[in-house]
Amino acid sequence: MDRLDDILTYRHPDVTAEFLKDKGVKGRDLGLLYLKEITKAFSSILYENITKIIAAAEGDGISRLRLPEVLYSDHIRFGTGGTCFSMTYFLVSILCDLGFSAYPVLADRPLVPNSHAACIVLIGGRRYLIDPAFMIDEPLLISEERSVYHLAHNSFLIGRKRDVEIDGAQLEYLRGFRGSCIPYWEREEGCYVVATLRPRLKVRYLFSCEPANDFKFLSCWLDSFDWPGMKNISIARPLKDGYMYIRGDLLRIEGGFGRRQERIKDDWVSVIRSVIGLDRRLVERCLEITRRRRYA
Repeated sequence: MDRLDDILTYRHPDVTAEFLKDKGVKGRDLGLLYLKEITKAFSSILYENITKIIAAAEGDGISRLRLPEVLYSDHIRFGTGGTCFSMTYFLVSILCDLGFSAYPVLADRPLVPNSHAACIVLIGGRRYLIDPAFMIDEPLLISEERSVYHLAHNSFLIGRKRDVEIDGAQLEYLRGFRGSCIPYWEREEGCYVVATLRPRLKVRYLFSCEPANDFKFLSCWLDSFDWPGMKNISIARPLKDGYMYIRGDLLRIEGGFGRRQERIKDDWVSVIRSVIGLDRRLVERCLEITRRRRYA
């Protein structure tokens, strides 16, 4: 599969069948309960950019895209996963293969338009948001009312932009940083806000419920391999009542029990191996690439 129109069919039935069998997901009517079972099983796939950093260094063009066949094979072999674009693509493919009405959306993170991807599913005339990258592993109803959802590892707010109140300091940040020309918070009224509520309200991104244009989605996915964030390792894993997050040399564990944060001072490979369980060779290769990029 190497042609653009093939990639954008979102059809990978063999991988979908393997995923369902491995995760013990049984077929049933295309309703909300079945969707929840699928998304809960999908949440076992790790958010990480280690494999993406390696793919960016060793490939070019569409060969860098980690499509479901590669992503899921690596997940089984090494315990890896993907980032927002590859995970959204895989999830949409699974749902479309099963007959759900699902599609990807592009979202604006602070200062960076079209820098995030998530999945929307239509059931009974209602729209539900699922976001593997932000560990939204339950379908959250997108309604006209401001809604708060309490998941095990965080609480999320979804609402129309006009209905979300934030403090002045964050508003200035959202409007632009150091003279940025990106009017992040000036998007049209049709936008929805996704914010986390622990330990305080923090806007994560804006999105429209319109399906992402196929070629725009692919273009943003390809562009993401060259973004500044690819210079540092990012890993996120849900815990029973919180989450664990690694960004560069920062390790943060947060949840109902409080918050612990520390710097990884020595032997990153052993730390990541011990707390996440990833293959040592992959971590070593990724660290070699990121060090070279930072000092290039």
